[in-house]
Amino acid sequence: MVHVQRALADIDAVISSARSNATGKVGQIRLGIRMPPIGKPLQALLERWRDRYPGADIILYEMNERDIQAGIEERRIDAALMTKHTLWPHAVAEPIYREPVLLALPKTHPLRSRTIIRWHHLRDQTFLVQGWDESQSAREFYASFLGSGANYRAHPASKQSVLALVGAGFGMTLVTKSQAEVRFPGVIYKQITEKNARLEVQLVWAAQNEEAVVGRFVAFMRDEARLRRLA
Repeated sequence: MVHVQRALADIDAVISSARSNATGKVGQIRLGIRMPPIGKPLQALLERWRDRYPGADIILYEMNERDIQAGIEERRIDAALMTKHTLWPHAVAEPIYREPVLLALPKTHPLRSRTIIRWHHLRDQTFLVQGWDESQSAREFYASFLGSGANYRAHPASKQSVLALVGAGFGMTLVTKSQAEVRFPGVIYKQITEKNARLEVQLVWAAQNEEAVVGRFVAFMRDEARLRRLA
């Protein structure tokens, strides 16, 4: 009788697991990211997902824009968080949140004492940007604010490494408000007094992806963003 009960319990467990998989409550989401998911509002969204669906893991893949596009198209990742200006044509995406863009500069820079900073104050400055031979989207994003004539220095490196160079006095860079929650020696952050000093992050995924857990994650991020009026 004990063996029968154990067998029935095992069958029930298998059925329960199948139902959870079918409804997207368990599984794994391979999530591509361009920026570390620190600070508000993204960290709060991920925390809410973890609390609601503890059986659905998120595995992060930090990539540049070209690798994210290839990863989505080749099904090596399930979804990705990308800034709007880096999306490729016909990408399937949903706006998730917007956040302010700030100026990161050396603590000894003359602009540190300005209370109002506008784009025209920055057009003769040296800006450090992330850039790879096949991906210069960061420079293009900066140029949309500053123009193409600014002095850009591209580094195929992480944002943390770029900020380390800012602290050493090599130039300045732009950061999101959430990135500014992380402090770097020798770096200060200043608000840019411009209405367009904002950045939009979108969730992109492969339309042909039929994994239930991926569909649930996309729907969760969309609905939570709308509920919190983040975008």
